Amino acid sequence: MIISISKEGASALYELAKNLKENNGNIKDACYYLKTKVDGLGSTLGIYEEKLHELITEVENIQRKGGEAIEVLSVKSDKLASDIELIVNNIDNFGTAR
Repeated sequence: MIISISKEGASALYELAKNLKENNGNIKDACYYLKTKVDGLGSTLGIYEEKLHELITEVENIQRKGGEAIEVLSVKSDKLASDIELIVNNIDNFGTAR
């Protein structure tokens, strides 16, 4: 993805930040949902119940570590978009002030 110093570039970065936050939350929600389903099925899963819980916990731990980095990237993308908007607005205002 190429981000230019333009209104469109800022818009693309805002969209990226939004998508990062949403997808990060979706992974958390999916783990919770899956854990609830496995708990609901309980002993009917037999020997697989414990293994499923281990896998879900592993995914949650990985997501927790990676999720923090994704959140930082989202915040930085949002900040960069804001900075680009400021630059574009200043250029626009400079051009109209002449």
